[in-house]
Amino acid sequence: MNPHQLKLKDRADYLLQEWVNVNSHAENHAGVGRILAHVADEADALGMKSEWITHEKLGKEGSAALVINLPGTVPTEKTITFIARADTAFPEDSGFQLITWTTGRHRAIGPGVLDNKGGILVGLLALEKISKLKVRRYQVQMLVLPGESEEAPDGYKEFLRTAGEKSNLVIGLGPAQPDGSIFQYTPTTDPNAEQAAKIAQKLIELHEKKNVKVLSPNFVSYCDDLFRPEIVVFDGFGPVGTAPGTLQETVEMSSIFSRADIVYDLIQNLVS
Repeated sequence: MNPHQLKLKDRADYLLQEWVNVNSHAENHAGVGRILAHVADEADALGMKSEWITHEKLGKEGSAALVINLPGTVPTEKTITFIARADTAFPEDSGFQLITWTTGRHRAIGPGVLDNKGGILVGLLALEKISKLKVRRYQVQMLVLPGESEEAPDGYKEFLRTAGEKSNLVIGLGPAQPDGSIFQYTPTTDPNAEQAAKIAQKLIELHEKKNVKVLSPNFVSYCDDLFRPEIVVFDGFGPVGTAPGTLQETVEMSSIFSRADIVYDLIQNLVS
């Protein structure tokens, strides 16, 4: 059977392999573009609208961004934003290029299985479940970005700033570093931070309920990218034995499914 004819969860391993086997290092604009196009196709298959933010608007040469939109079922301006990235840290001349599987197809090793193609998959799986809610009092959007915003042009920063200002909650789908952060963070007096902290506590409780280990307890930080407190849900690098100077990534498919369920449970409590 053609894998694309299967339900999203049933073809998740196929999609992860398809995406990981495309080199999308931050400087490989064509590869990043291919990943964004793949994700747009998946969103379309799920019945969701996608909007392309062109590189001309971002001011980032060769790089576009993708916004997947899931409207509320009632008129609303309340917005929950997922954020993920299509690029990886592994250049085209890296010795770490293709996905490999262990223990059947349950555990994946490859460039981007965590950072951040696994995170994109978590977002799509969660969006699919959220789309089936009969009542959604928030609109949900997923930003799939072409890369980091450090030293990004003004257009890129303005795009992120606007998205942050319109968001009631930002959920980061990237893997946390050992200190719990995935972006540059600064202290904040933003009143949304208190609400984010309460939601983060709920998130930790959901992890515990599903027996999913929380590797990084620091879930809430202020995100310079989106100018908004952000909650990290897909935490923890999984390095394995590597060539000198090369970090490899590994992830259990069960972890991807569990975290998608956790995101859904969190959002369900908020939006319905």
